Amino acid sequence: MQALRFTAFAAATLLATPSLADRALTSDTGVVYAEMAGDSASRLVTGNETILLTESCAAQIPGRGRGSWSWTDRGTTVTVGTYSVSFAGDVPLLPLYRCMG
Repeated sequence: MQALRFTAFAAATLLATPSLADRALTSDTGVVYAEMAGDSASRLVTGNETILLTESCAAQIPGRGRGSWSWTDRGTTVTVGTYSVSFAGDVPLLPLYRCMG
């Protein structure tokens, strides 16, 4: 049973690594997120956090709640409650015309 848990953990870790993602984004605090883009959403994953961004400018972080994201010429900011993370110079792989901040 423990081997099965380790295998599941290893698989999840591999899926969250930037090398298997569409690209890597680095936050303003230096945390590297692997971005995986879908048809209408983008998922940013790091070791202990997953951020879901939708093309309707909504953001969700499991355990923190729902919020929003926007971009400017300086990059992208995700805000959920009082928590905020920014990516200087980077924007998600989504249609951006709605989410301009």
